[in-house]
Amino acid sequence: MSQGFKLLENFDNYQFEYLQKLKANIRNFEQIAMVISLFLNKILKKGAFYMNVHVEDLPSILNDEELKSNMLTGKSATIGGQSSRITSTCAMYNVRAEDLQPEDYPKFGYLSCSDSRVNYFTNLDYEYQYGGVALKFKKENLWHRTMLVIGDSMNFAHFNGLVPTRVSRPIATCIYGLSNGHGEPLIRLSSPAPNWYFFADKILKNEINENNFHTMFDTIGGEVPIFDLFELHFIGPLRLNLDVESIDTLKSSFNEQEELLRRTTEYCKDKNIQLNIYDL
Repeated sequence: MSQGFKLLENFDNYQFEYLQKLKANIRNFEQIAMVISLFLNKILKKGAFYMNVHVEDLPSILNDEELKSNMLTGKSATIGGQSSRITSTCAMYNVRAEDLQPEDYPKFGYLSCSDSRVNYFTNLDYEYQYGGVALKFKKENLWHRTMLVIGDSMNFAHFNGLVPTRVSRPIATCIYGLSNGHGEPLIRLSSPAPNWYFFADKILKNEINENNFHTMFDTIGGEVPIFDLFELHFIGPLRLNLDVESIDTLKSSFNEQEELLRRTTEYCKDKNIQLNIYDL
């Protein structure tokens, strides 16, 4: 199931081996995992795929008609830049850096509600780190090559304690806990099991569900901060003209940038992309 992507060539075997480790080390894992996997399946089908970018990056995105990873652009919102992304990618996908080209690395986004306006104002705090322009993707274009991690995989080296899951077949390997064999998590837990128990319990109590999952940080993240978002990894090209359904931003994003606003508006009209410009 690699679909020709270098990053996924040996992924399924790697995930299977990690899954066996979880079953062997976490009591009642199969029952807990079933609850989590069914929940993920529901929200993935109901939700939408997004990425936030900075307005100053729009000109190059419009020029290239492509959204590129920091391995290609040299820019990063992550401490450690390209080096940290190489380390985290190799740990999460069980690959070697020398076997990857810059274009093989994932682009990062998030799963949220399908209403792009609700998503935008729910996640206004993303503007500082990731940018104030939210792109909503055509999910059907990316379904077969998108991966999911629960929580920010970079925070405190979480990438050493999880394995992503395919959105097309969600498996509960994607929660921070046991070492995935590439190092120990920076914050060691006395027992990794509570993360799975906690999340499954919140699902069973309906405290997090398919209607409020996009507000997970506010809903349950205050209790266990690792549950802050549903991080998506997009494998392969992201084409602005083919894969983007809508663009959401604030009117203030284009202050003193009338030419960029004109160009963005004309491009979206020409490519049948919905452009939503909000005023606070």
